[in-house]
Amino acid sequence: MGKKEFTVSPTSPPPSGAGNETFLVSSSVSALRDLKRKVVMTHFDDQTTNADEVFGDWVSEKLTKELSRRSSQILFIDYQLVKEFLERRQVALTDLENPKTLHLLNEVFGIHALMVGQLSGPYVFTTKSAKDQDITASAIIKIEMRMMDPLSGKTLKNLSASNPIVASKEKGTFPEERAKAKAIDLTINDISKALSRELDNLKWFCRVAKVEGEEIYINAGKLTGLKIGDMMEVFSPEGLGDSTELKGKIQISSFFGIDASMGRLIDGKKPDVNDILKLAKTKGT
Repeated sequence: MGKKEFTVSPTSPPPSGAGNETFLVSSSVSALRDLKRKVVMTHFDDQTTNADEVFGDWVSEKLTKELSRRSSQILFIDYQLVKEFLERRQVALTDLENPKTLHLLNEVFGIHALMVGQLSGPYVFTTKSAKDQDITASAIIKIEMRMMDPLSGKTLKNLSASNPIVASKEKGTFPEERAKAKAIDLTINDISKALSRELDNLKWFCRVAKVEGEEIYINAGKLTGLKIGDMMEVFSPEGLGDSTELKGKIQISSFFGIDASMGRLIDGKKPDVNDILKLAKTKGT
């Protein structure tokens, strides 16, 4: 709530093209010192104990904000825009973890990971004093997460966390609700520490979005952390540059939109659409 967002056209050049796809990124990750990993955080599968209470969306948003606070290297793509994109492509959300869908999201949005979460609880426990006047409440909640690789479609990491029940103890006014809130905050704090480390360690790359004459359009730009003058190595899409031959080098020449850039071939063979780009050298400012 109250989160400022920007619209980004990652895979299309300026208005000469048609049918631009857009996505939103949180303004809370505006620092440009590090190259950012683009991540989609889905709304959690909510297995709460009370059908009248839905925590999944709220918890995923709180976790997104906490991860943005912890790391300057994570750029969250708005989940609602991903859903709308898939609807336009007639791809069901149940196929979100399908390797073909993940690969499509990488091509269009440039994502480095898809985060899928499941929420269990909160389970609330109450006790009363001898005079039944003071109620003490405690709560426990569990978050389980999978980090999905968009290139291979495989699970990179399984993570889980739950809060110590004694740490959530509350009494006085509305103790049950305050115990739930404390349990959620404690669990998010715990899992975000491990998750931010995993996301920061992901290999960074971007893609060639379009080749038009001498101009090469790239689905990453200033917001991601690229600079004018940066040299990018070009690889075929297979292998993420680990075992494939270097095809050439591109130098970033300009930015456009919110997070896209243009470059020119400096050495080697002209790239193809969807070729992988990795940072080779940073010259610019």
